[in-house]
Amino acid sequence: MNALKHKLKAFLADEQGATAVEYGLFVAAIAAVIVAIVVTLGGNINTAFTNVNTELQKATGGGGGGGGGTTTTTTGG
Repeated sequence: MNALKHKLKAFLADEQGATAVEYGLFVAAIAAVIVAIVVTLGGNINTAFTNVNTELQKATGGGGGGGGGTTTTTTGG
């Protein structure tokens, strides 16, 4: 019975599990902060890119992307 009591005291005094839980809570808090930042700034970043796109379209005479392909000319002969 004394050995069981000793093992129970040792189990209750062991703090390794508590440390792992603390690290888990710390990681969860960091993840929550990252999500909050992305949600907060997401709209602002989207607005900034939209404004840049609008100004570029004005400067280049309109027209949407498409990105410069090559043209082929055929000559009859």
